[in-house]
Amino acid sequence: MKLNKKISISLILMMIIYIILTCFINGGHTVSAAGNYISIEEAEKMCPGITNLVNSLKSTHENYNFQFYNTGIDWGEAIVREYQGHGKSPYNLFSPGTKYSGMWFCPICGTQKFDNGLCCASMEALKYMMDPRNSITEDSVFQFKNLNKDNASFDDIARVVAGTFLNNADCVNAILQASEAHDVNAFYLVAKLLTEQGTAGTSPLAQGSVLNGVRYYNLFNIGASGNGATAIITNGINYAASKGWTSQGASIVGGAEMIKRTYIGRGQNTCYYQKFNVVNEESGLFSHQYAQSILSAENEGRKFKSYYTVNGNVTGTHNFIIPLYTNMPKTVVARPSTATKNVMTYETAVVIANGGLKVRSRGDVTSTQIGLISQNSNVKVICRAAQPNPHDGYYWDWIISDETGVCGYVARRYINKTGSGTNSGEATDTEYVEPVPTPTPTPEPDNKPEEPETPEIEEELEGEKILITGLWLEMSPATTVEELVEKYPNAIITDASGNITTDICTGYNISIDGGTYVLIKKGDINGDGAVNIVDIVQMLNHIKEDTIITDENKLEAGKTSDSENMTLVDVLKILNYIKENVTDVLIK
Repeated sequence: MKLNKKISISLILMMIIYIILTCFINGGHTVSAAGNYISIEEAEKMCPGITNLVNSLKSTHENYNFQFYNTGIDWGEAIVREYQGHGKSPYNLFSPGTKYSGMWFCPICGTQKFDNGLCCASMEALKYMMDPRNSITEDSVFQFKNLNKDNASFDDIARVVAGTFLNNADCVNAILQASEAHDVNAFYLVAKLLTEQGTAGTSPLAQGSVLNGVRYYNLFNIGASGNGATAIITNGINYAASKGWTSQGASIVGGAEMIKRTYIGRGQNTCYYQKFNVVNEESGLFSHQYAQSILSAENEGRKFKSYYTVNGNVTGTHNFIIPLYTNMPKTVVARPSTATKNVMTYETAVVIANGGLKVRSRGDVTSTQIGLISQNSNVKVICRAAQPNPHDGYYWDWIISDETGVCGYVARRYINKTGSGTNSGEATDTEYVEPVPTPTPTPEPDNKPEEPETPEIEEELEGEKILITGLWLEMSPATTVEELVEKYPNAIITDASGNITTDICTGYNISIDGGTYVLIKKGDINGDGAVNIVDIVQMLNHIKEDTIITDENKLEAGKTSDSENMTLVDVLKILNYIKENVTDVLIK
């Protein structure tokens, strides 16, 4: 089937309208498509008590201005998606001590040590640090400061770097140059550098390390990741060498460019957003985060504020962006107790879903998939659902995967209970000592272009034409009954009424060697067996949120790759198939 010119133009226009509707630019920064700025009255309804906190600060700081940003993300979902990586590489770490013990320990990981001796933070600690009400204070509010360039002079920067390894003309001039060239706050760059390297800057990445006879520097620790200090340093220096950073100044200017391009320029324009990515969808919500330390935003914000403080007064004008979530707690989240041991009881279970089990951010088939657990792998069931979800009929249990450390919700029918157990985070009586900064593993720069690339018209997914994935048997649009039977000779297809048929339609059942799966025909959104312009329109309406598709089978039919949600990329791939510019749309 060939599309006529009129239909092609209509589709292009619909896509353009979608982009305009679902994205907006704030100060040149693309932010979350679901979010929007709201009034303080609306903010108070979402986050009770926030008005008093803001007014209290404004009463003593007329130079403080506040904006309130509704991320459009459910509070409970945000916590679950941030509470990941247990036993492997936790998203949130802390340094144990008198101030951080007891309920600060994650009961799943206990006192297990991760990067540079840090421990996994508990969900209680995560809620406390993510609730903005706990940080709209004199000491902590600067973690919400917009990171765009402020006016700063050589003397200003020299004043705040005095007594640190940055106290030289090369570094001071580089900080000012980076600020001017990349529209990044110079004081923020100082705070980031000292958070990464400490005031002495004794790390080989700060002092330079020789590679092939040349000394390279990496003051922002970009690309400095790995298992152990040696790997971290090696990878950091290799990255610096790839960029030609042969001086501290070159490292500062080059590193600031990366931070602007991949963080601030994509909406993560506060210290809070760089720790908790609830705005940058382009790079991946909850996954594109600058540091693992749960205290990084607070610590950087405090340094940040101190640089503006002269003779006890905070100078300059400051714009703060306060993130808000739907369904937030009615009262501010309390600080985790250091006197109480964090104990977790759980049931053990094994995954029985053929092909693996999807882990979701909420107890609902329409929520975001945040992981996949292999068949026969073990999980800990932290909380069992008391009743089924009325929308889909499943009991959704909250679990932790022993295999991957993913935490989320799974349908109970696909796990079998095997036992029970108890975990706890041990309290510690040691005195708290401020940790000496060491190279912190940071996400590798994604090196994405400034604008997202448009898929080529000939693009084709690599993969299989027919593939069993969990509860489904997925197939490409051009799959024939003959091909299906050739791969599964004993297959029997039945329609919605249970009648045996040779039609291939999304939502039909197929029985293979005693197992029953739901057929998913990629691109067949409405389940009529055809893949045409009607399906394209339904996909676009769903993406634009005009008519939301809630049927999980139809949603799966619209996903042509391993993305969590149906996107314009999927629309283009199905459109390419319809226009016969590609031989087929394959599945991964």
